[in-house]
Amino acid sequence: MVHKVTLMDAYLVETLRKSGISDDEIMEKVEEGKVEEFQHVHEKFDFTLLYGLKHELQEILKDGYEIKFLTIHGLINLLEMKFKKEKGTDYEENEFVLSKLVLDEEEENRLRQMVSANWMIEKKADGLVIKPIE
Repeated sequence: MVHKVTLMDAYLVETLRKSGISDDEIMEKVEEGKVEEFQHVHEKFDFTLLYGLKHELQEILKDGYEIKFLTIHGLINLLEMKFKKEKGTDYEENEFVLSKLVLDEEEENRLRQMVSANWMIEKKADGLVIKPIE
């Protein structure tokens, strides 16, 4: 079962991962009640929100997650955080549609798992197209 998380939950996890903090360390600090030690990573984020995921956090870190509702800006931010893909360089954005995004098979599978049900991902010859479901 894939756990559903909020966009902010995903931001917290991916910001920590991007800064080089391992999943084991994330889990350890949450279990010890010491997430304030992550504050140096992003001063404006409230890492105490991770305590709300405590019971399923191990599975979320290991198996991934689905975001409950994902906005276009949230999607763009996650592509940069999780996959190091930048708009204009690694894909194009035009009226809420992202195109020409190239990911390897594992990344594509993770992305498909992550995006909320309000998005559709299609594979084209020149890369993935991600668009809102109308």
